[in-house]
Amino acid sequence: DAKSNALKDDLRSMRNAIQLYNAQHGTYPTLTTFETQMTRFSKADGTVSDTKDATYPFGPYILAMPEMPVGTNVGKNTVTASTYSDGYGWSYEPTTGNIKANLPDGDVDSTGKAYNTY
Repeated sequence: DAKSNALKDDLRSMRNAIQLYNAQHGTYPTLTTFETQMTRFSKADGTVSDTKDATYPFGPYILAMPEMPVGTNVGKNTVTASTYSDGYGWSYEPTTGNIKANLPDGDVDSTGKAYNTY
């Protein structure tokens, strides 16, 4: 199903970006700064800028937060803590860098697999 594949692609891209951020900064972005850290240029200490120059050599890791392509929170692109919260697209755990679909267990693909387990 195309929407399930879009979710898998978004997760793969964001997971790769989070790991690259971690490799360059030595830490994962915090929950409160996640979108900013991922979509802007940054220094090694995590300070961000809208402009790339010699002092802001890293990023952006993604151009924009993708919208949730499936389920209850379709169209949402905001990030919340690792447990399900209505109205957010993504669940993120800053201590591990894990990101997943912020969807209830009942939102499943055509095979019955819960989207939040991708």
